Amino acid sequence: MNRNDLFNDIERGQYSIGKSIYMMRRSVKVNRIDFAKKIGISKRTLEEIEQGRGNPTLKTLEKILSVFNFEVTLRRRNSDSISG
Repeated sequence: MNRNDLFNDIERGQYSIGKSIYMMRRSVKVNRIDFAKKIGISKRTLEEIEQGRGNPTLKTLEKILSVFNFEVTLRRRNSDSISG
């Protein structure tokens, strides 16, 4: 899969946050150690995030996603919302 197709799939919500981060990192051929250093987190923290076990702060997500020109946003789901 080319990077544009990957990023389009991510924008459409095809993957979890962790899987998206993993796939984006791999698409630029950077290992966990180097990527973690670049964004200022530990390799273990990055690994936990990518595997869906981590609980990153918004600041950490912003650091990670900014490398790929993504941002943290809110969007409405297509399902029913909580009614008051």
